[in-house]
Amino acid sequence: MLEAECAFINGLDDVLVLIEKLVKNVTTDVLNECEDDLKKSSEGGDNFAWLDKKFVVLTYDGAAAILKDKTKYPGDFVEGASLNKDHEKFLVEYCGGIPTFVINWPKDLKPFYMKECVEDESRVAALDLLVSNVGELVGGSLRENCRNKLEAKLPRDGVELDWYLDLRKFGGTPSGGFGLGFERYLQFILGINNIKDVIPFPRWPHNCKL
Repeated sequence: MLEAECAFINGLDDVLVLIEKLVKNVTTDVLNECEDDLKKSSEGGDNFAWLDKKFVVLTYDGAAAILKDKTKYPGDFVEGASLNKDHEKFLVEYCGGIPTFVINWPKDLKPFYMKECVEDESRVAALDLLVSNVGELVGGSLRENCRNKLEAKLPRDGVELDWYLDLRKFGGTPSGGFGLGFERYLQFILGINNIKDVIPFPRWPHNCKL
C-alpha cells in the first residue's frame, strides 16, 4: 500500500489532480522502462488509451443516480449504501473505461477523520478512484483539522483516541491524503482478474503459507 499525506491542501480537487498525475506518470514510466516484463506478465492489460484522457469525476449522488436507473444498470443498488465491486466496475465501464473518481460520500460510510463538505454537512470530502477490472484502486479524503469537530465525531466504541485529538491540540494545517493498493495497481495495468496472482505470498481465509 502506498500511503500519502499532503499538507496545505485546501480542496479535494488538489488531491484528485495529485492522484491522477501519480497514476499516469508511474504507468508511463512502467511502459517506457519495463515493456518486455509488461508483455510477459500481462493477461490483457494492453489498453492504455486512458493515459491521454482526463479522469472522470462523479459525485456519490451522481453515481447513485446511474446505478438506480434500470435502463443503465440492471443490478440492484440501495441509495446511501457503499458501492460493491460490481457497482464500481460498471461505473468505469459506463464512463468509457476511463478511471473514474467518486467524490463527496455520505459521512456515515466513511471514517470519522474525513472533513465534511462545506455545501452539505451530510457528505464528506472523500474520494474513491475506480478503474477497470479492479474497482477501487485509491481511497482518500480531506482530513478534518478542527479538534472540536473531530472530538464530536469520535467513535464511541471504547477505542482510546485521545492521542489522535492531541495531534490537533495546538492547531494544524489543512491536509489531505490517500492510499493506493499496490497489488490492485498491478492487477489493473496487467489485466489480471484474480488479485492473488499479483501477490508473492497470497492470503485467504484459513490459509497463510510462507
